[in-house]
Amino acid sequence: MTKKIMRDVSLWTGLIKSKFVVKLLTMLLLLGTMQAFAASVSDPGDMQQKRITGRVTDVAGEALPGVNILEKGTINGAISDVDGRYALTVASSSSVLNFSFIGYMTREVTVGSQTTIDVVMNQAETKLDEIVVVGYSTMARKSLTGSVAQVGAAELSESAASNPITRLQGKVSGVTILNQHTPGEGSTIRIRGMTTINDANPLYVVDGVPGGNYAPNDVETITILKDAAAQSIYGARAANGVVLITTKGGKKGQKVSMNLNVRQGFSRNSTHYNLLNTREWAEMLWLEAKNKNITGFSHVQFGNGPTPVLPDYIFPTKTMNGGAGTDMSLYDNQLAVDDGDDTYLITKLSPGTDWMKEIERNAAYKEYTLDIAGGSQNTTYAFMLGYTDEEGVFKYTGFDRYNARMNVTTSPAKWIDVGTNIGLQYTHDYGYQGNDNSESSIVSWTYRLPSAVPVWDESGTTYAGSRPAGMGNAQNPLFLLDKNQTDYNNRMSLSGNTFIRLNLLKGLSVKSLVGVNYYSYDSEDIGYVEVAAAERGTYDGFGKSSATGTDWTWTNTLEYGLVTGQHNFKAIVGSEAYNNVYTYLYGYRNWYPFKDLDYITLNTGLAGLTNSDSNSSYSLFSLFGRLNYTFADKYMVEAVVRRDGSSRFGTQKYGIFPAFSVGWRISEEAFMASTKSWLNELKLRLGYGAVGNDRMGNYNSYTQFAYSMGSSAYPMNGT
Repeated sequence: MTKKIMRDVSLWTGLIKSKFVVKLLTMLLLLGTMQAFAASVSDPGDMQQKRITGRVTDVAGEALPGVNILEKGTINGAISDVDGRYALTVASSSSVLNFSFIGYMTREVTVGSQTTIDVVMNQAETKLDEIVVVGYSTMARKSLTGSVAQVGAAELSESAASNPITRLQGKVSGVTILNQHTPGEGSTIRIRGMTTINDANPLYVVDGVPGGNYAPNDVETITILKDAAAQSIYGARAANGVVLITTKGGKKGQKVSMNLNVRQGFSRNSTHYNLLNTREWAEMLWLEAKNKNITGFSHVQFGNGPTPVLPDYIFPTKTMNGGAGTDMSLYDNQLAVDDGDDTYLITKLSPGTDWMKEIERNAAYKEYTLDIAGGSQNTTYAFMLGYTDEEGVFKYTGFDRYNARMNVTTSPAKWIDVGTNIGLQYTHDYGYQGNDNSESSIVSWTYRLPSAVPVWDESGTTYAGSRPAGMGNAQNPLFLLDKNQTDYNNRMSLSGNTFIRLNLLKGLSVKSLVGVNYYSYDSEDIGYVEVAAAERGTYDGFGKSSATGTDWTWTNTLEYGLVTGQHNFKAIVGSEAYNNVYTYLYGYRNWYPFKDLDYITLNTGLAGLTNSDSNSSYSLFSLFGRLNYTFADKYMVEAVVRRDGSSRFGTQKYGIFPAFSVGWRISEEAFMASTKSWLNELKLRLGYGAVGNDRMGNYNSYTQFAYSMGSSAYPMNGT
């Protein structure tokens, strides 16, 4: 578990001319002084108490019971009764009454000469009125019949995680997020549990583009479709859930605003394994043998007596100070392939190496972001820049990210909207990362390598390891971190969309969106031989890989909405085409006579020649529709159907994915009126939906030629 301690500084500039700000503050100070002086010489009549009565109602004229009426700046107050009436004695005619009620906008009224003050309170905009992205369109939260959760930028900014999905941790019910605790890496997200034993990751859609890039500062909202009724609009790709990311944009009529955010801090491990030191480990071995009724137990390093005897050296095996073989003139850390004879690594016994503390550090974190947003009556825009530098809590690991985004929408005429969203991101991962839950993870090595092994052997320049007898087969975790610090994985991603929307009639619009996601990465991995490891190799190895991929999406929708009386209809139909092309190239060599980084390339390796490449593609074509009907803001019905055709499917290329759901806002019924003061929303939802899983490999429905005899499923020699 890691703890991150942050310092956050935000600057907002709406007024650029500082001289004007100084003048404005001076005027306000003078006005405040004059008002204070005027109050001190006011009419003595103002100091006489006054009794105020009145009634509080909503915009429909209905009484509001339970409204809090408070004389501002005091604890003097009253509460409206069942008829909305109240009575209150205030200090003077200059008193200000504050009216507040859950779900309504607060109002303030100056008493003045009034003795009767009737107040009409307007409902406040709540989360129920919030507009939620639901796939190809939006809806008011109160009208949802499926299970949908949305988290905004303000909530996401509460976390300092470098991955936006990690920032969702603990904020959405029914969603499990497991942090990989490696710098820059994403999190494992599971929506309502595991849905498949294979790839259980959800579908990510960024501004309408599946798989697009985004940085934490780019995100306006993250919406999660959690049940089949909400997910079925995405058909064959929705079985694991759907995550919709909407990036920030400007607002019409918004003045230019600039937000600069600087966030710095550090991460560190807050918990550690409480492992045995060397003597405790030896005594545990003897106790284990005793509990198993093993007599005459012996250990190659600790002897065979009634209790363990700790030597001074573990190589040579079980040797005391001054013993044979401990003369450093015998020391040799060269492999036989290098100098003709085997290694001779003189190593002392450690009283207890705490491997976790040897490999960890206080890891610095820096994040700099700049947002510029604004809009006129016809055009909105937002530009975002960001840089993140995150060190890993394990030494010699880290992550850098550079990101930029531009979102622009304009309306040349009332009947047309056009826009584009473009995001560019470059990331650099370095050091020994990955293998998070495997036997070869750094954490695994820390508890598998005995504490009896020191960090260094007696040379002080060569890492000690498990080669001495009785020390297992683990690798030295600090060696792995140090010797892999030049390993890297660089990734470049360019994604975005361009759309045009025609507003044909009132409530009727047609939209066409083309989205592209291009990504490439290259990585290098140098595998140095750990000479002190029990299962060491012979030659240093070097692997290099690269890959590119391109996705394009073309979505066309026709949407119609109609509100008449208490009836609200909304329908959308559309088509979507998707294509993915991916290529991969890998090369490997080993046996490098020289260890200089500038020398180690694929061309200079003398053995172990391995080359491979692959390419693949798949496509999807879909037709979909959704119909929503709401009556009196209380009764809701939704019907969805999608027909997906995928190149991944076999002879049955197409699948149909229907859904149906209903909702009843019980809290809006007349018999629930008495609960308004303490109950915001009570809704009953019932839904059914079918979703699919096309994560089966691009060519699983075909018999393929194997790359080699070893990977063939049956003999190819005619027998």
